Amino acid sequence: MRKINSNSQELFLKKLEEKEIEIPKHQAISNQVGPTILSLFEYKLVPIMKFKGLRPRTIQDYRDEIIRFEKYTGVNQVIHLSKNAIIDYVSYGDVSQLTRNNRLKRMKAILNYMKKENLIQTNDWWSELRMKVDEKVKEGATQADIDAYLKVIDFNTYVGVRDALALLLMWETGLRVGTVTQLTESMIDFNANIIRFPGYTLKNGRNHVVPINSRVKSLLEIIIQENKTLKAETGKETDYVFLTIEGNDCIGEGGKNSPLAKSISKRARKHGLDKIRAHNLRRGFANNLRAHGVDIATISKALGHQDLSTTTRYLYVDEEEQLRAINDVYGDNWYNQ
Repeated sequence: MRKINSNSQELFLKKLEEKEIEIPKHQAISNQVGPTILSLFEYKLVPIMKFKGLRPRTIQDYRDEIIRFEKYTGVNQVIHLSKNAIIDYVSYGDVSQLTRNNRLKRMKAILNYMKKENLIQTNDWWSELRMKVDEKVKEGATQADIDAYLKVIDFNTYVGVRDALALLLMWETGLRVGTVTQLTESMIDFNANIIRFPGYTLKNGRNHVVPINSRVKSLLEIIIQENKTLKAETGKETDYVFLTIEGNDCIGEGGKNSPLAKSISKRARKHGLDKIRAHNLRRGFANNLRAHGVDIATISKALGHQDLSTTTRYLYVDEEEQLRAINDVYGDNWYNQ
């Protein structure tokens, strides 16, 4: 074993005493006896989360957060969890305030689960941790963006028709890409011109029905017919509508790393269509409904949101529109009436 030079050791201890060297606050406690946070999560919380219907992606997000927390702070046991450890973890790195707030929200959610299941024998001190974030509402895609994208698609290819169908479904229904990729033939009612998505395909776990117009209906009929040929060639049987050219599904990990999303994004980047991204289509759908006079409660339901505050973050209002709206109510014309 390589030994530390005595002079180096003395210098280190001297600097440590003079506080020239700072050891991370939480690094010296990882060898204590007791269950780790991650083991409690895996063996106690995950079964409960699955029973309650949490999506695999949500569970994985919590798991990743715990791993990052343990790696950064050195705190890997419940008995050593503290307010300072949470604050240090949330604050580390050159990241946006929004990212820090997301870290905090996930850590608080994990702690709330542990408290509820009596895995933490303490008061909920983490509830006091709050962070103010100024969130900028992002612009969604527009009809012009959609039209421009459709013009660069090669409709003579399977992938072209598939991507066009997915794009229009997201644009005209507000569906997440993770839901769209789970579409099966059995969910489609061509007579009623609707698609019924079961709760397991959606983030909120609730059944959802969306209408389809003649354009989407036509593309669905084409892709389903093409899928028959594809399945015969590959020997793979599946009810999923969106497939790769190898005959596999396009689901990915809850929409993440989906071959479908990657294909759409790759084409958009190639042609400089920056707003063609899965979530921008969803924002665009919300703004399009608002522009046509649809009330926010209906928009919220169409998006599958559980509260209106989430929906408002999707609705982009530029400065000119904001000033015009206020002037219409409180401007000089109103006072002169």
